Amino acid sequence: MASIRLATATIVRGPNDATKQRRGRVQQQFPLFLRAMGYLFYLSGFVICYLMVASLFDEGDAPDHHGDLHDILLNRNQQQLQQQQPPKIAYAITVTSCGAAFKQTTADPHAAVFQVAEGAAVLAHSIHRASSRSSSLGGKYDYQLIALYHPEAEPCMGVLRELGYRTIQREVFVKVDEIEGDYLREKIRSSGCCGERENIKFEAFTLTEYPLVLLLDLDCLILKPLDVLFDFMLRGIVPPPEHVQWPNLGLPNQTEFMYTLDYHMVSPHREVTPVQGGFLLIRPNLQTWQDFKDIAKKGDYRDTGGWGGKTGKFWGGQTVQGMLAYYYCILNKGNKSVELNRCVYNNMVSPARKSRKLW
Repeated sequence: MASIRLATATIVRGPNDATKQRRGRVQQQFPLFLRAMGYLFYLSGFVICYLMVASLFDEGDAPDHHGDLHDILLNRNQQQLQQQQPPKIAYAITVTSCGAAFKQTTADPHAAVFQVAEGAAVLAHSIHRASSRSSSLGGKYDYQLIALYHPEAEPCMGVLRELGYRTIQREVFVKVDEIEGDYLREKIRSSGCCGERENIKFEAFTLTEYPLVLLLDLDCLILKPLDVLFDFMLRGIVPPPEHVQWPNLGLPNQTEFMYTLDYHMVSPHREVTPVQGGFLLIRPNLQTWQDFKDIAKKGDYRDTGGWGGKTGKFWGGQTVQGMLAYYYCILNKGNKSVELNRCVYNNMVSPARKSRKLW
């Protein structure tokens, strides 16, 4: 009779109550995660059916939202792949002319041979060995070889392209007759090694497609990876104190320039020392490039005091070596730059200019 009363009671509750009762029993029999999987499977099936039906009604000229989704996923995968790849550092050289040793061996301008090509080849090999592409020295950063060249050096660019250099033609950002300062306008053509063309080095600041640019002379050789410097500039990892010339002075919050100084070029008592132009680690910045262009155009280089009357005069001071010292050490007071230990970086074993003795 108990079973009959139960059945009767079930009938009295009506079909909705019976369904709820059976559903409750089923829910008690299956764990929560199995029920969740079932709901998820049911929902995904509904979505798939909806997409299949919707695709039947798509018109040919309707926007392809599925294509948009594919593009989004593709771009995301490409970004993830780029994040996994090591950053690419630009190693740049400058060529102001083909030089006196330039020889035209054939009628083909790309077959040109010139003396500095040997230095470019050796430098490129040393950069490769210190990069992530080689297991020789354990470097973790990729590289791009770049040659910034004056238009007159075009005939000898073929050999650099064959060596893997990306060649970029650039004019000097301020022509001599545009310089406002009379003294600089009259003297700059005979300044240093290359006159006003030495200022092509400032074009490295425009290479904003690269996170960093290391500007080198062709007589340089990379012996070890420069990862310590790249880590500091890109990731904020503080370098060991022995890598910095004056570690007690601290480091700026945002560094855009690392360099060495040419101490042997001036007397020890000089307040401003020229920047050594053969090793310049730069964070590209178009505003900084514009600042240097404005300085060059104004041409406030004085016979008695150099740039702004504050740098003094020294060899090559009217162009890169003096302008960099003026901008970073005087105008910005070292707040954007770090002087490196020249016994570790850009070591030239340079003698004193006058006595020619090593100390």
